[in-house]
Amino acid sequence: MGGRDHVGEAILTPAEAARLSYAHENTVALVLADLSDNPGDGAYGDATDVLSALMSDGGENILLGVLYDPVAVVMVAQARGGTSLELSLGGHSVPEYGGAPPVVTAQVRALSDGNFICDGPMWNGVVHSFGAAAILQVSDVIALKLFKHFRTAYAPYAARIALVDGGGLASPRSGA
Repeated sequence: MGGRDHVGEAILTPAEAARLSYAHENTVALVLADLSDNPGDGAYGDATDVLSALMSDGGENILLGVLYDPVAVVMVAQARGGTSLELSLGGHSVPEYGGAPPVVTAQVRALSDGNFICDGPMWNGVVHSFGAAAILQVSDVIALKLFKHFRTAYAPYAARIALVDGGGLASPRSGA
């Protein structure tokens, strides 16, 4: 969504988001939403600065969804579930906006055709597809790469939702 949709909410840098994550002791999720990498705003969905900041000091219990990287999906599809592999993850489109691809060792948790049925308040019952998809475990890191529509689905599970500007193409702070 555009800049006016988050007026009044603090927008964290990736480093601030990482510090907030490390200090979060609640057993209920902390959701970090990178508003700068929203494909709905014209970004590619592959920015990595937030992920890199969360992993930099050995972040724990982190889930990143969704990161666009078709090359990684092809590599992972050749592996089997449970296999570990090293790959450059995300950040391929425009690394100067949102970060370069970090090299990670990832465990393949699942492969999917990417089809899913929405069960939240938006588009309930509608079938969508991401295309070929994979679930990878890189370390134990919840960062969400969307801006507004996730709130109604994730708010019941979150102790807190914080907005992050990871420097992607949809950053409210850049001239991109």
